[in-house]
Amino acid sequence: DLHSPTRMVSTRTSTGSGRRSTFKMTTPSGSKGDLLDPSPGRGRASSKGPRASSASPGPSKASSPGPSKKAGGTSRSPSPVKSPQKRSKKTSEAHGSGVAAALASSPASSPSSKKPKSATTLSPKTSPAPKKRTYTKKTDGLPPPPPPPASPPPKRAYNKKPKNTAPGKGPSHGHGDWTNQSGMRGTGLYAVLSTLGALALILSTCPAAIYLWFLHEKMGGDCAAFYDFYQKNGIKGLYNEWPTPSAEAWGYVAGFAVLTATIQLLMPGKPFDGPVTPKGSVPKYKANGVQSFLFTHALFFATWYLGYFNPARVHELLGEIIAATNLFALGFCAMLTLKGHFAPSSSDSGGCGNLIFDFYWGTELYPRIGPLDLKMFTNCRWGMMLWSLLPLCYTARQMELYGSPSAAMLVSVILTEVYVFKFFVWEAGYMKSIDIMHDRAGYYICWGCLVWVPSLYTSPSLYFVRNPGAISLATAAFMLFAGLLMIWVNYDADRQRADFRTANGLCNVWGKPAKFIKAKYVTASGQTKESLLLLSGYWGMSRHFHYLPEILASFFWSVPGLFKHISPYFYVIFLTILLVDRAHRDDGRCAGKYGKFWDQYKKQVSYWIVPGVY
Repeated sequence: DLHSPTRMVSTRTSTGSGRRSTFKMTTPSGSKGDLLDPSPGRGRASSKGPRASSASPGPSKASSPGPSKKAGGTSRSPSPVKSPQKRSKKTSEAHGSGVAAALASSPASSPSSKKPKSATTLSPKTSPAPKKRTYTKKTDGLPPPPPPPASPPPKRAYNKKPKNTAPGKGPSHGHGDWTNQSGMRGTGLYAVLSTLGALALILSTCPAAIYLWFLHEKMGGDCAAFYDFYQKNGIKGLYNEWPTPSAEAWGYVAGFAVLTATIQLLMPGKPFDGPVTPKGSVPKYKANGVQSFLFTHALFFATWYLGYFNPARVHELLGEIIAATNLFALGFCAMLTLKGHFAPSSSDSGGCGNLIFDFYWGTELYPRIGPLDLKMFTNCRWGMMLWSLLPLCYTARQMELYGSPSAAMLVSVILTEVYVFKFFVWEAGYMKSIDIMHDRAGYYICWGCLVWVPSLYTSPSLYFVRNPGAISLATAAFMLFAGLLMIWVNYDADRQRADFRTANGLCNVWGKPAKFIKAKYVTASGQTKESLLLLSGYWGMSRHFHYLPEILASFFWSVPGLFKHISPYFYVIFLTILLVDRAHRDDGRCAGKYGKFWDQYKKQVSYWIVPGVY
């Protein structure tokens, strides 16, 4: 203790083959200086230790080999104090701990010397002289024990990969990345993405949405006629066909944005949590998708019936509405990019150091403005809701043109409405899907839901406005039944997995106990989590089985157009490419997330999408 008056002086003396280490501890008289543990097996000091005066500044009379030492303490009074006579005593060894208490004033004293009387005298005005006790530790000439072995470094988790820092701010992305800290540079189609690739997609998809409308509305869905128009008029002719948004078109866009955001916030629903993010955040949602769907459609039909709203007018202004939505979506994505850098809603944010790629991929995983979750707004309340409302507007336009809807239009619209309603029934599950967990809110997902979904996903029913089709009622009934069956299988596959997760694996699948693999993974914050990989039911047939009925359902609401033109099948072709690529990307993420557990899963479920084929 640096603040204690205790002093310790150590000396070492070599005696033959052995070595003695002497520690002299002095404390002021009257203080408690016995620092040895008196318990059995430990060395213990005698209560009759020698006393030594330190009044004399000279060397001690009891000389010892080696340099002489000064006394350990000084008198508190200038009055002289007589030096003590030499005293000696046989040294006793404490064998329990190897510590000996030597009571002689010098290690060189003879054990046969007599014990003189103490002649220590204190002046009446001086403090008692400090006690001096000496402890000797005998080492017997042995080398000091070796230091304990260093503990081995902790084993790194097999699936916690080191961060491979790219030129940007985040780690580079490949097969092993599932945390999505900087961008989508994974497997499949998007493995070739770079700055120029992202820029090319942005510059090509914006006009593609406009010219999809131009192809169906002006060219009747005939790709050959569209090509002839381009050959005759060139790029300038296509530019002249670009619609300019009117105030009425902007009114439809703004009105729908305010309406759907208000419904999302005010419609009651049961709160639920999204999955834990790689940074440990837990997004909060409100399960009001079905209520929002029913209320929006009731409002649609009520205003149409009462004459306050004409759905056919939406089809007449569709080109202007898409152009206005395009501009709105670009500004919306720019706002999200800046928000992720300067005002993120959670720790799952940040850029990759490339502004163009940040704009394309996004800088936040779950952005919010107040209580409004922007991902749910763009994906569910805008994109999916318009996917169900626009076909109704096209049907109203066909009724104005031909007096009644055709069988082909009815099959396409009914299947679309059922599919979208199924989505809202399963909305809570969708918000826990790997797409929502991984895809950031940028151009890729937000512009896609704001513009691409209303433009491309509704194109089959848009085609039927100018091409009513000529299918029999029996053919229409078969197509309707087959499409409904595929929608139900798609829903049942998602429900099967959701029920399995809710029951934590303790359930039956198709009448038998569920088989699964317990897969552990490590989050970006170092926490170890566990997921269950289902091996039974649909999910024992292929790893992404639910994509198969979804592709087939889209085929059945497109095939009523028969095979006169390819344009009714644009959506099913696009969906097939999208889902095949997504299956590869999902496998890459899961391989990086679950490591050897995913390898075990692939050995037992070897097919990607189509059982027995692919």
